[in-house]
Amino acid sequence: MAVLALGLLVSAGAIVHSASQRPPAPANTPTEQTILVRTRSFEETRSLRRTDHFDLYYPQDVDLHAERAAQEAERAYERVSGDLRHNLAFRVPIFLFRTTTEFDADVRAGGAAEPSSSDRILLATDQPADRWPGIITHEVAHIFAFDILPGRSTATWVMEGLAEYERGAWDPSDLSALRNAVRAVA
Repeated sequence: MAVLALGLLVSAGAIVHSASQRPPAPANTPTEQTILVRTRSFEETRSLRRTDHFDLYYPQDVDLHAERAAQEAERAYERVSGDLRHNLAFRVPIFLFRTTTEFDADVRAGGAAEPSSSDRILLATDQPADRWPGIITHEVAHIFAFDILPGRSTATWVMEGLAEYERGAWDPSDLSALRNAVRAVA
């Protein structure tokens, strides 16, 4: 498992060095350790929290947000996995950022938040708390879709439609984005 998680991070442009070692925990028990994460845009000591299906990397000062993100991600995994009758064969890395500004800076620098990635979830913790379940479910659905439908040939409207269906709620900007994606291929 650790080799797979490290491989995913290295492919994401991040290099991880363990600062502490703990024995594996039983299932359903999150484990935490402190690690050094290096990407093209930052080098920072972060905490790593492992759940059954996710590895969350987050700044140490947002640990309460990490707990909530871990719970929401596991709920989303169960929902999407059940609906699609599919399980992922790998752990999904989730990178938490303190602010949307920090997230955007990482994207511009080509760091962990590289926009073309389909193997990790990125979340700015300054998003309104009531939107987290929907955002995380949407992103988890994308991870499943990329696993089930490998390659980049699937129409954007199919990928976004599935993610929004799994999220269970549509807002006007989502509908507009989906209409634009359908029009772009029509």
